Amino acid sequence: MSTAITPQQPGVQIQQWKSPAQIKDRIQAIQHLMKEVLKPGTADNEFSGDYGIIPGTGKKPSLWKSGSEQILAMFQIAVDPVVEDLSTDDCYRYRVTTRLTNVLTGEFLGSGIGECSTNETKYKWKRCYSQKEFAATDHERKRIVYKSYQNKETEEMQVRQEPADLANTILKMAKKRSQIDATLTVTGASSMFEQDLEDLPEGVIEERKQQRRAEKTQAKAQGTVPGDVICQECRASGGHLPSCKYHSDAKKPEASKEEPVKTLIKMACLIVDVAKKESSKSKKPLVLLTVATPDDKQSSLFVWHQSMHAKLLDSKGANMSCDVSIGTTESKTFMQLEKIYDINGVPYVEAKPATEEMF
Repeated sequence: MSTAITPQQPGVQIQQWKSPAQIKDRIQAIQHLMKEVLKPGTADNEFSGDYGIIPGTGKKPSLWKSGSEQILAMFQIAVDPVVEDLSTDDCYRYRVTTRLTNVLTGEFLGSGIGECSTNETKYKWKRCYSQKEFAATDHERKRIVYKSYQNKETEEMQVRQEPADLANTILKMAKKRSQIDATLTVTGASSMFEQDLEDLPEGVIEERKQQRRAEKTQAKAQGTVPGDVICQECRASGGHLPSCKYHSDAKKPEASKEEPVKTLIKMACLIVDVAKKESSKSKKPLVLLTVATPDDKQSSLFVWHQSMHAKLLDSKGANMSCDVSIGTTESKTFMQLEKIYDINGVPYVEAKPATEEMF
C-alpha cells in the first residue's frame, strides 16, 4: 500500500470554498431563525430563553445551549462529544471536545472545546449561614469573603462544597461550553453571539457592569444617551432635545435644604424599650427602639423595615449588634436601623435568625 500523498488540483480545492453569497445565505438563515423561532431570555422569563443579553455585559447577546441546538438542527449537524477526565482526589475536572459532522454525509465540519472544574469559584464555595457549622469546618475548607455594595462593606462566611455532589453538573457544563463553542465556530455565528457570557467569572461580569454604569453616568452628564437608545421623554435617538428635562442645559431643581446627610456605623447596644408606632406623615408602621450603648448613652432608633418588626417587638432586654445610619438635617438628628448582625449571640441573615432549617 502506497503512503505517498496525492496532491490535489487547485481547481478541486477552490470548489470546496464557500462563496460570499453562500456565507451571506447562512448568516441570513441564522438571523431568520432568531426572529421566527428562537426566544430571547429576559428578566421577565428569568432568562430561560435560547439567547439573551446578560445584564452589564454590553449589547451583544450570548448564545445558550437550547439556542445552539436549534441552529445545529437547522443545518442538520450531528454532535459527538469526546470527554477527557482530568479529575484528582479533591477536584472533578472535565474537558470536552465536541465534534460536529453532517448528518447526511458524515463529513467532519469542525469542533469546539470546553472545560469545567469544581475548583471554579462558583462551584468550589457556598455561603454558610450557621456560625456553628463555620466554626466546626476545617480552616482549609472555609473562608471569609469581603463584599462591597453601594459603599457598604459586608463579610460573608463560605465553606467548601463537596466535589462529588457537583460531578454531573461539572460534566454537563463542560459539554455545554464545548457545544456552544463548536456551534459558533462551524456556523460562523460569532458575529451575532458572544461565547458563554453567562459562564464568565463573577469578577469579569461585575467589571463590565461597572464599566457600563460609568458610560451611563458620563452620558447623562453630557446630556446624551449611550448608543442609539431612544429617550422615553423626548423620543430623540442618541441624545436629548433642548426641551427635554434630561438635556444637559435643562434647569435642575434646587436641592432641598432639609436633605439629610447619612453616615453608616456598626453599633452594639442593649434594647431598653420597644414601642410600635405609626409615622405621622406617611402613616406607615414603624418600631421605635430605645437603646443603650456600652458607654451608657440612650438613644432612639427607628426601624422602618417591616421584616424586622415581628422579632424586635419581643426583644426588650436583648443585646444587639447592627448597622445604623445616622441622619442629620438642619433641624434634627435621627438614627435608623439598617441591618442586624446578631441578637443575643444568634447570627441574623436578611433580618431572620440563621437556623439549621435554612440548609
